[in-house]
Amino acid sequence: MDDNQIFAITFEVDVGTEVFEEMKKFYLLSLSKSEKVDLAIQLVPKLPKPCELRTNAVFFTENYNTVSCPMVPLQLTFIDLALPVPWEQLGVTSVQEKHLVFDALWKRFTTATKIADGIESLQVVKCIRSKLRETWGSFHLPDLNGQQVVTDKFIFFLPPSFHLVFKVYTENQNENINMATDFWKILPNVSAYLTSLSD
Repeated sequence: MDDNQIFAITFEVDVGTEVFEEMKKFYLLSLSKSEKVDLAIQLVPKLPKPCELRTNAVFFTENYNTVSCPMVPLQLTFIDLALPVPWEQLGVTSVQEKHLVFDALWKRFTTATKIADGIESLQVVKCIRSKLRETWGSFHLPDLNGQQVVTDKFIFFLPPSFHLVFKVYTENQNENINMATDFWKILPNVSAYLTSLSD
């Protein structure tokens, strides 16, 4: 395409009705070949399921031609969908309170009588614990009173209303990740993600 300027650029994002709320189209008035623009989109989740986002751009050229251009799909993984727990909004400020919340969730998920209410799983990964702490720093619960830690705790918020909790401990030079969640459908994706950490 020889045009130096394009106009009335319309972006359509296919988010899938199961995973996200439908998203409105968004626009740019014009763009030249030499310009670079970062666009931010806000996704409103319905379920925390990894998926593929497909985007299409439609625009006019200087010669009044209409062009439709599919863009490279964006793969959203489990970790892309996870958020740190908003402790301050919940009024939870102390380390001890955070551990109490974690323990309450763990007990609820692991003692549930229905799979929809909670499930527990275990996965062994060949990954250094310090790497897990670094990778999941914003999800890690601080140690209690500076005690020597045998088990690390991680808590992930899965919007709109689900949680995933990890207990990580070392055994036979491997990291054992004991996990529990109230959204069991995420577990295969979590397993694939954890396996990738061992590669």
